[in-house]
Formats: sequence, structure tokens, C-alpha cells
Amino acid sequence: MVKDDFDTVTPKLTTNVVGDNIQPKEIQSDIYINSPKLKIDKTFESNYKGEEEKLKYNIGITNERKDSIAKKVTLVEKTTNGRLDKDSIRVKDGNGIDIPKDNYEIVEENGKITLKFKDDIYILGKNSNKNDILNKNNIPLSSNKVYVNRSSDLSNKIYDKINITYDVVKEKGKDTVSTSIVNSNDNTIDENGNDNSGIANKVVTKVLSVEGKAVEEEEFKKKTKLDISKDSLKQNVKDR
Repeated sequence: MVKDDFDTVTPKLTTNVVGDNIQPKEIQSDIYINSPKLKIDKTFESNYKGEEEKLKYNIGITNERKDSIAKKVTLVEKTTNGRLDKDSIRVKDGNGIDIPKDNYEIVEENGKITLKFKDDIYILGKNSNKNDILNKNNIPLSSNKVYVNRSSDLSNKIYDKINITYDVVKEKGKDTVSTSIVNSNDNTIDENGNDNSGIANKVVTKVLSVEGKAVEEEEFKKKTKLDISKDSLKQNVKDR
């Protein structure tokens, strides 16, 4: 796919009307382009249980493109120097309410865990008109399916945000690398998770082992840089 610029430009369809005894004219109409732009917000916290160190990751998935909808959403998780506990995976909506497990499946293969949402799970673009977007995408407002303790209204399967948490058992004394790739709409990405369409998002988090504690690499760099700056400042004061 080619990266689009539909954030600022709305494509037009021009129809030429001609015929006998008809004044030739052009009719323009907007072409609706459903091209979501997914975003991952990823954080972690470190917990110890005896000698075992667990990293609890929290991933928030949103669709940043207004008037778009993401469907057939997948999340791929790959961990180096750590083991992702498949049973620890929890999936909630933006309000912290559990998304039923029958709405997604978890597949483990080739050292990766893939979370695949069902085709009728959607992430609505920020600041979008839900009814308008559903209509443009031919998605019915209601479903004949019956959900236990839930309304049959399909709006229960349309989310502004999806939150996913899981635990990784960290290998002692080693730096742990966690790679998260979210994709949707049957978009094609390469084997490294790189994407030219602007739909998918990839986030790599490296957790360092510093003096027996887990520290996120970028935060460690910032702190180290700050400490070096402070030391340099002190040295300058002494030299004067």
C-alpha cells in the first residue's frame, strides 16, 4: 500500500453526465477512504516474587485517524530474554471492562504470541461520528447474536480504545526486549513489522538490568545524561 494523505485531503469522484437533449455536466462526490492509523502506548512495571522478576506490560491501542475504523485487528508480541506468560493476558476496553474471550483468540508460534480479534471487533477513530462511520462501512447498528449479560447492540463491539496487559518473566541479569506490532484491515507488513501504509504501529521496549533492577533503556539514558550534566556542572564550579 502507498502511504496516504487523507488526513488533509478528501478524494473526489467526478461523474460526467452526457446524453441527448441533456446539458453536459460534471457531478462531484466525496470518496470515503477507510484507512485507520493505529497507535500503541506501552508501559511496564517490575515486580519481584522471591528470585523471580516479572515485568507487567500495559498496552493501550487507539485509532488516531478521525472518521476511520479499524477491523480485523491483530497484536503480535515477541520477547527476547524473557518468557511471556500466555495465561496472564487480559483484554479490556477503555473503561477497564473485560472484553469477553470469545471475541479474540491467542496463538503462540515461532516464539511469538499473536492476539487476533474477531472480524466484528472494531476500533473507532478519535473524534469520529460512530453512526456515520458504521453506515459508510456498511456495518449494521445491531446484531442478531445474543451475548450473555450483554445487550445485542453491536455498539458493544466498537471501541475507542483496547487495553492489554500481560506478564513477562525476565531472565535474570539480562536485558529484555519486547516488540509489539499492531495491525488491522488485512494490511500487509514485512517480516520485521515495518509498514508503508501508515496503518500499523510498532513499538520496541528494551528493559536493562542495572544493579539488579529493571530500567527502561530510554529512561536510563535520560537519567544518565542528567547525572553527567550535573557532574559537569559541579566540575565547572570547582574549576572556577
